[in-house]
Amino acid sequence: MWKPTIPHLIFIFHEKYAWSSAIATIGALVSALAFTTHSGQAATLSLDFNSLPSQQGWTYGTSLGFAEQQIFSVTGTSLIQNSLITGFQSSGGMSYYIDNQIDPSLPFTFEIRTRILSSPTAGWSVNYYGFFFGISIGSKYVSIALDERGIQSDFTVLSPLIPINTKDFHTYRVEGTPEKDFSLFVDGTLIFQSPLIERGDGSNYNRILFGDGTGGTNANAEITYLSFRQGNQDAQSVPEPLGLLGISTVAGLGLRLRRKSQSKTSAGVSC
Repeated sequence: MWKPTIPHLIFIFHEKYAWSSAIATIGALVSALAFTTHSGQAATLSLDFNSLPSQQGWTYGTSLGFAEQQIFSVTGTSLIQNSLITGFQSSGGMSYYIDNQIDPSLPFTFEIRTRILSSPTAGWSVNYYGFFFGISIGSKYVSIALDERGIQSDFTVLSPLIPINTKDFHTYRVEGTPEKDFSLFVDGTLIFQSPLIERGDGSNYNRILFGDGTGGTNANAEITYLSFRQGNQDAQSVPEPLGLLGISTVAGLGLRLRRKSQSKTSAGVSC
């Protein structure tokens, strides 16, 4: 089993998967969100684009030694991630996380509007985690990864079933119940449903996260909206474009990639 070589890494991403099942240890770090509460909701976290996430209560972490300002920048209307400068690594990443914001008794919605401008991948890499977002709650997690090839949920490749160009802006929304299951929507269309994934290492976390989650794939991504909310699932979300009309619903996909010998670790924090 892969073990971290750097003491107290802020983030660890460890994979195990087969055709019919996937057990992964994922950790990562999330992006700058401001914490607010609303009547009828447990809480809402919303991204501000006038300052970096670390100035808004989020923690940046990496095991590769790159400063936050080398990878992330803000424009006033978006957050830019550019991890292309890091080159390909056997492990490591650059991400943000925030802990103890998830009420395990309430359903959740994690929504992000983004585009992937570029995502070069090492020839040995089978993962899309140059950019990802997700949550880790209790012993389970959900992670959605995006690159030029398409979409992965954990290591289930969804892109062959989803006619989508990730270089265009799309809204990705995960709705779920902590410790149980989740649904993935793209531009308002349901494309995937699955139980949350068991971490399998006995650890428990309460964490929201996003960023670059691996060393084998890097990404230049632009984020113009990010929101995590609980309680009132009718709360306002980002307006949906008409980009994915005609996508068919895909429920309970069982396709799994064969295990590769590579290990995948993201810079930062045990998830």
